[in-house]
Amino acid sequence: TALADNPQLTNRWWWGPSPRRILADSHLNIPADNLIFSRSEEVLILNAGLEGKKDNLTYVKVKQSADGLLELEDMLHQLYKQGIQSVLVEGGGALLRSFLGSGLWDKA
Repeated sequence: TALADNPQLTNRWWWGPSPRRILADSHLNIPADNLIFSRSEEVLILNAGLEGKKDNLTYVKVKQSADGLLELEDMLHQLYKQGIQSVLVEGGGALLRSFLGSGLWDKA
């Protein structure tokens, strides 16, 4: 979805701070000029290989399933370790189907 829609994932139409931006990018395919990277706020990037920080990017390694997708349980566990307890998912069909099929959601 980040490739197709090029979202900013910011709060532009309401008062208050923008939410913390989280990108699920298994193989780090999202180009550096994507709008999600256009602001100075941190972007947390869930991926299959890198860990650590660089500038305003925090890379968090997440286990991959046999089909190459990031494992949702580990993804949520890694987010919890980052102090994140609530997630609003704006994703493509594969990510949304994974969440819905797993039962790891509260509201749709």
